[in-house]
Amino acid sequence: MRLIHRLGIGSAILALLSTTAAVEHDAAAAPAVKAKQVIAFPGKQVMPIIMKGNYVLFPGQQAPYLKSGKLMVPAWGFAMAIGSIPAYRTVNKSVIIYSHGESVGNIRAGQKWAVFEGDLGFGIEPAPELVGGRMFVPATPILSGLKYYQWSVMLNQLNQKKLIINDKTFFSPLDGSDPAVTEPFPVETTVHPDPLYPLALGQNAQTEGTDTYQLELQNLSGQVIQAGQTELQLSAVNHDRKWTRLSVSPITKKLAKSEKLTLSIKLPQNTEYVTFRARITK
Repeated sequence: MRLIHRLGIGSAILALLSTTAAVEHDAAAAPAVKAKQVIAFPGKQVMPIIMKGNYVLFPGQQAPYLKSGKLMVPAWGFAMAIGSIPAYRTVNKSVIIYSHGESVGNIRAGQKWAVFEGDLGFGIEPAPELVGGRMFVPATPILSGLKYYQWSVMLNQLNQKKLIINDKTFFSPLDGSDPAVTEPFPVETTVHPDPLYPLALGQNAQTEGTDTYQLELQNLSGQVIQAGQTELQLSAVNHDRKWTRLSVSPITKKLAKSEKLTLSIKLPQNTEYVTFRARITK
């Protein structure tokens, strides 16, 4: 893989922060739907994010997109995933993100600047924007403003991009996730630790309490994967930072090099993001 860009960020002081405006965020969450509805949200993952060896995927309408070459991510879910605390200010309809004693605030739709450390302005482009009632922000300017993170964009063998995020200690900051998936795969039983690249996490149906999604993957291990040789681990995290381990049917077919496959998974409603990883076992 080739390194496109890397940015090291300086140290910051760890501070205890409390969440605010949870009521505003909860009010924006979609209510449970009793009758099944057919939905078409492709959820293409244009540049999957990797933290702690896991892909961080934003489902359906929350899927990131590219604008002016920058990855636009849902502000609330992204802030949660990197271990920061998001809050909404109704006075000026802005978002503020706290992280380890730093903050980026006054993030508003259509405004190409934000406030760092409470009173210092800096530019963020492209400007944040509302999509489907959610605030989307450019990921890397927010990471730079928080001064606690470092990031790099990598290419795989098919020139597909992924955004790698670490904190200042070179450890990934993935927060609120299933503790079972934050430990590295055991080397002695792992042939390949990252064989499947996520292409999309799209919603296709909704029932009471859960949503059905299609997870599209591609075999980029450089080898044929035999039936039953792949282990998948997925967890969903909601806006209260509660995680749910997801049940996934085993892959019972042989996968050729670069072959794609689609799996059906059920997510709890109000899921902010999904963690995913896979391995080829011995």
